[in-house]
Amino acid sequence: MLSKINLAVGTRALSAQAPVAYEIPPEVISEAIVNAIAHRDYTSNASVQVMLFADRLEVWNPGNLPPALTLKTLCEPHGSYPANPLIAEPMYLTKYIERMGTGIGDMIERCIAHGLREPEFKLTDGFVTTIWRKPELAFSHVGGETGEVTQQLTQQLTQ
Repeated sequence: MLSKINLAVGTRALSAQAPVAYEIPPEVISEAIVNAIAHRDYTSNASVQVMLFADRLEVWNPGNLPPALTLKTLCEPHGSYPANPLIAEPMYLTKYIERMGTGIGDMIERCIAHGLREPEFKLTDGFVTTIWRKPELAFSHVGGETGEVTQQLTQQLTQ
């Protein structure tokens, strides 16, 4: 996924290595995907889906919130409620999760610190996490400031 998002490379003014910064912090993408895997409904045949659009990244999983949480309380400090303890335990032992219920809060803080809008969370026919891209970069992906898809852009995309 990281190969598909914008990457800014700085100058080596302060060190021997040039600093790099992804458009969306890799930790935010990782947290969204790990959450989708850890909290999905494994009785469903549907897959976790990671979809990159011009203006956003969406991570969808066939799951629901634990009964103790709502969309509002999800974004506030809360305990850890693993939907799948048999999946959560090895993820904890391999340091993919912390079992503290802080992942969503960390995602929100990192997006804001990176100059992005807060991620959005919604329940549809599953749980969807939307991570917004920077607006000025999103428009450049779809053909200019108006967001108009031109004939030239259409030809480039269909080649």
